[in-house]
Amino acid sequence: MAITLFADGRIIDSTGRDIAYKPVYDVWQLINNVTGDTAPIAGSNWARASTTNTNKSGAHTNVGAAMSVDSSGYWTFPSTGKWEVCFSCYWQSSTGSASRYAESFIYFTQNNSDYGYISRPAGSVHGASYGVYDTFQNTVVLDVVNTSTHKCYFGIDSDLNSNFYLKGYTTFMATYVSFKRITDT
Repeated sequence: MAITLFADGRIIDSTGRDIAYKPVYDVWQLINNVTGDTAPIAGSNWARASTTNTNKSGAHTNVGAAMSVDSSGYWTFPSTGKWEVCFSCYWQSSTGSASRYAESFIYFTQNNSDYGYISRPAGSVHGASYGVYDTFQNTVVLDVVNTSTHKCYFGIDSDLNSNFYLKGYTTFMATYVSFKRITDT
């Protein structure tokens, strides 16, 4: 197989496919608390993690092109490929009441229309006093073959809806999503 090397880093094989590895690691943190049965989580609740909002210079560095999220909360991938997507949730009960279930969802579409959840872990939080916390995460690998049709969004649900929420902070990552491009599709 013949390949052509370009000064911009592209390596094109004889079929015209770019075979150069393009690493991407992009992390976004929730900056507002989100309650109830919410899906998708609106784009205004997310900020791209950086050294300016993690309290430590050099503590967090994104690599490569950024994901984009619209105001409704639908995420667009910057390139095709196989992507590892992680949704890490930091839950709090504002009343100290126990929550029988707390769920986080990763939804995915291949046609920019029909979304379905592909990951739905659930946990529970015991009751004690104000400020009871719990954390869990879900991770999936998505095959993104077309960036205009293959998209995702995140959602949550719990039985305490208004008294149980995901914690969001502007100064450090509590609830966050990470996107890692693993390889070509």
